[in-house]
Amino acid sequence: MTLDPRPDQISDPPAAVLAPGGASGVFKGRLVVVSGTGYSGVFVYAPGPPGTGNLIAEMSNGGTDPYGNPFNAGVETIDALGRNLTMFGRFLTWSKNTDTPDNPPLILADPSHANGNSLEITTGEGVSTDSPAALTFYDSSASAGVTGIPAGQPGIFVPADCPIVCDGWHSMPGMSSGWTVGGHASYKLLPTGWLGVAFKDLVPGTATDGTVIWAAGSLPSGYQVGNNHRVVAYTNQIRVSGGSFEMAALEFETDGSIQCFGVAGASPRLDLYAAIPLDDT
Repeated sequence: MTLDPRPDQISDPPAAVLAPGGASGVFKGRLVVVSGTGYSGVFVYAPGPPGTGNLIAEMSNGGTDPYGNPFNAGVETIDALGRNLTMFGRFLTWSKNTDTPDNPPLILADPSHANGNSLEITTGEGVSTDSPAALTFYDSSASAGVTGIPAGQPGIFVPADCPIVCDGWHSMPGMSSGWTVGGHASYKLLPTGWLGVAFKDLVPGTATDGTVIWAAGSLPSGYQVGNNHRVVAYTNQIRVSGGSFEMAALEFETDGSIQCFGVAGASPRLDLYAAIPLDDT
C-alpha cells in the first residue's frame, strides 16, 4: 500500500521545473532575484503573447521593452489606454504613455516617528503652466509651523489659490400658505458640511405660528436638518404680543419643510441669511 507523503516530504518546488514559455503553468520557488539594467524585471502581458500595447503590469527599473512599450521604475499597472499607476518609494503616481501630463497626479507620503506623518494629494498639472489642486494632511506633530493649524492639532492644509467648493446654489421650490419669493430663495451645502440659506424679500402670506411656508421635501435629502432648528430672521415689522416684542424666525424641520414663527401680520418682507448645522444632537 502506498501512503501519501507527509507535508515535509513533498518536493517544493517540484523536482521538474518547466522552461519559461506560454505553457509553463506554475512556477514555485523560495527565492527569486531579479537584477540588471534595461529590460530586466518581472513583466506581465495580456491578452496573448508579449507584444506592442499589451504590457499590463511590471516590476522593474524603468525603460522600454523590446516591443516598444515604455515602463516606469517601480511596481506598475497599465490599462488598455496606456494610463498607468506606479508605486515607487513613497510616491503613488498616475500618468499616461501617450498624451503624458507635464506633472502627473500623485500621492506623496512623508512618514516620520521623530517629526510626525504627512500625506499630500495633488492633481499635478497637465500643462506646466496650469495650477494644481492639492490637499496636505498632517498629524499633530507634523503640523507644527503650518500656517492656520493650531499648535498640537492635526490638520488639512489647502493652498489659498485652491478653494474647496462643496456645492453650488440651488433654488427653493414654490412656497405655500400664500407666501411668495419677491427676491430670491436659495440653499447650498457649505464647506463645513452645514446648510447655507439665502432668502431675500420673502413676502408673507398666512403668518400664524407654525404655518408651513415650504412643504416637506422642499429641502431634499442631504440638505435636511437632523433636529428642528429655529433661526431668527429679519422683518420690517415687529410682532407685539401681550405687551412683549416677538422676533420673527423660520424653523427648519427634519422632513425638509420650513415653518414661520413670530411674523407680524402686517410685515411685507422677511429676509434670512444663515448657516445651519445638519448633524448636531
